[in-house]
Amino acid sequence: MNNFLAIIIAPVLTFFGIWLTNSHNIKVMKEQNNLQKDIVREEHKNSMEKLEKEKYFEGKLEEENRIRKINEERLTNIYYPIIKIYDMQDKEEEKTDNYQDGLNKTQCVEIWQIINNDANKILLGSNSIKAFHEAESELIYAEKNLNPSDPNLQYYESGFDSSGDFRRLIQSKIIESEKLLDIY
Repeated sequence: MNNFLAIIIAPVLTFFGIWLTNSHNIKVMKEQNNLQKDIVREEHKNSMEKLEKEKYFEGKLEEENRIRKINEERLTNIYYPIIKIYDMQDKEEEKTDNYQDGLNKTQCVEIWQIINNDANKILLGSNSIKAFHEAESELIYAEKNLNPSDPNLQYYESGFDSSGDFRRLIQSKIIESEKLLDIY
């Protein structure tokens, strides 16, 4: 009788043991699988955030470089030729020392400071069109104060023979600058 019970109970106990072990293993495997999925999701999220930050900073750097390039072009095409004229006028003024009908050195410095402030505004990207118009009004003031009959005007390399030519140059530069501003 004992042998009979042992023959029946042993397989039942073995079956329950295997079933409990399997169910426990399945539960552990599901937990590990879910944990692994969470880890993969977290890594993916972190890598995407890192990629977005890198793209953002790359984009920001590209934008800064693009703006810097545009501003350098503006300064090269608009301000530097005018500054060159003023520098040349200063040299002529030092030679003749009697340039009373046109701009004197102090006026040139004052106008240059205004233009330089406008250039800085443009570099900072604020009120660019307004800054160009302010520069234009100062430059128109400057050309009105140039004496067209003065022999010192001959130093203009571009071949100006009157202040009207100078004004046309200024206006063309302002128009070019506004076209550049349309890029924004």
